[in-house]
Parts: sequence; C-alpha cells; structure tokens
Amino acid sequence: MIEYEWTQELCESYTNNIRPMIKHDHFNWAAKIVKQINSSQENLKYLDIATGPGFLLVEVAKMLEKPVLFAHDGSKFMLNIAEKEAKNSGFEIQKFHSDAEKINIENNSMDIVTCKQLLHEVKSPEKIISEIYRVCKPDGKVFIVDFDKNSSSIGAKLIKTFVKVNTNKQIADNFWKSYKNGLDGKKVKQMTKDAGFSKVFYIKSGYNYFILAKK
Repeated sequence: MIEYEWTQELCESYTNNIRPMIKHDHFNWAAKIVKQINSSQENLKYLDIATGPGFLLVEVAKMLEKPVLFAHDGSKFMLNIAEKEAKNSGFEIQKFHSDAEKINIENNSMDIVTCKQLLHEVKSPEKIISEIYRVCKPDGKVFIVDFDKNSSSIGAKLIKTFVKVNTNKQIADNFWKSYKNGLDGKKVKQMTKDAGFSKVFYIKSGYNYFILAKK
C-alpha cells in the first residue's frame, strides 16, 4: 500500500506536472472506455472513483452526450481542482469526499463507473470493487485500470523515462513506485467476478490491466 499526504500544495503540483500527460494517457484511456459505451445516449450517470484532478473524468465526458458527472476522491483539494477542470471544459460535477470503501452514493445509481490507478494504493481492493458493484446500475458498465504485476518492466521503464522528461523526477519516481506495487490483473479479474458482475473481461494493455465489467 502506498500513502501520500495530499496537501493542497502537493495536489496543485501533481496536477500541473501531469497535465502534459493528458493527451498520451487520459485521452487514450477515455477513447478505449467510450468504445464500450453507447455514447449517443444522453444523461448517462458517470462516476469516476479517485478522480484526482479529474483528467480522465473530463476526457470521457467530452465523448458523451450531456453526461451527469460524479467525482469521488479522498482529498478535498483534488476534488476542488477536478471541479475547476470540469468547469473549464463546460461541465459541472457532483463531488464526493470519502474513503473509496464507502462512498455516499445510492445503490444501483450509476450507468458508468471508472477507477484508474487506485487499487495498487489500498489495503483491500476487494472492498473497493464491492463498492463499485454496489453503486453500479443493473446493466451498468465498469472500467478499472491499474498497474499489472505481470506486465513487462521494459515498457514501464520507458514510460518512467518519458514521464521524467515530460514532467519531473519526483513524478517519475512515484510512477515507478506505484508500478512496482501493482496487482496481478488476472486476480483483479477474479475479484471483480466474485463481487457479482455478470460479465468480466481482462485485457493486458502495456504495463496496465484493463478490466471491463457489466453488472
């Protein structure tokens, strides 16, 4: 488990440093996610868990028709940043500040749930996945992205260098620390099945696993 003290200064620094990665990371993941959704449907309720500065949330929202956006994070500072990022792109969000194991959102209420780069940081990923299942609507879709323990370290080392060049050494070192703490993607797939999802798919994508699930 990795722990950071997300002060306002750290949140702002993190946001500014990873902003150059949006077009290489968050945009590409958003495109993969939206391919699995009926993006022409209006007013889909979309929750992003551990949203951070909201980069993935906003990139997905841009590809949907009038989405209703919900942002969760354990840091109030991050949620305020995500709110500003969304507003700058013409969106409003509803913010939820809590531990990811207990989010104050109704059962069976979300059409889409995303969770990117969180599970490697928590003590009990099973509890997070169970909470995702709880808030997801029947027939709703869930997308989990995180570092795959069984992926080749070669790709991750290249990304570490890329991040260092495009951001700074601290962000690159934190990336590497997180990568080394990654979970086995196939085990996460099984956790997702055990949570009760009717359909679960595991895709290895570079140094990440990509879990697609339907309730």
